[in-house]
Amino acid sequence: MGFRDIHAFNLALLAKQAWKLINQNHSLYFRVYKARYFTNCSFMEVWQSLLAVRDILKEGAQWKVGDGQSISVSAHRWLSHKPIFLGEQQHNLMVKDLIDAHSVQWDREKIHDLFAHRTRMEILSIPLQSNPTRDVLVWKENKSHSLSVKSAYQVAIRLQEQNWVTCCGSALLQETYGPYVRGKSRNAQTKPMTSSCCSKRWYRDSLWRN
Repeated sequence: MGFRDIHAFNLALLAKQAWKLINQNHSLYFRVYKARYFTNCSFMEVWQSLLAVRDILKEGAQWKVGDGQSISVSAHRWLSHKPIFLGEQQHNLMVKDLIDAHSVQWDREKIHDLFAHRTRMEILSIPLQSNPTRDVLVWKENKSHSLSVKSAYQVAIRLQEQNWVTCCGSALLQETYGPYVRGKSRNAQTKPMTSSCCSKRWYRDSLWRN
């Protein structure tokens, strides 16, 4: 398959698992993992091992605007660039605040008042639905907008070349892929993750926040 960097490949496997848990939180897969690993806390608060893939998800994912209620204008990635404000940056501004409640279209006057030309034009080019759905995360690194191991691997390699990816342990990788990655038997025992992992905050709602 052309995966020459084992560390990047391992991170890509982890990214695939994390992406599935983020986007399929009503699935049987999610419920099984939640019952076993994070019964008393949210997925975004668990697994220090998944911090290893945070940079991959940050680099490859982007918010797709629905109703705008989940997207922070300045803290989340939803444009191709960081929004350029004409005046002071408004940290509490949500994308929903830029949408006219009656027409369910962009509030052009507010957008022109707040943003520089480049940001205005990109925001106004985003289509809005008359019956908006929830905001969703999409994978921008391929045409299907769905994370694959191959595309995550390519992002990991790119980030490694830029010295953005750091090495860390991978309890989830050991649990899911250990017998194959380490070349051990299928009966190889791995140390299970515990609820103590819940002290490590992960993120989605704060995605892209510096």
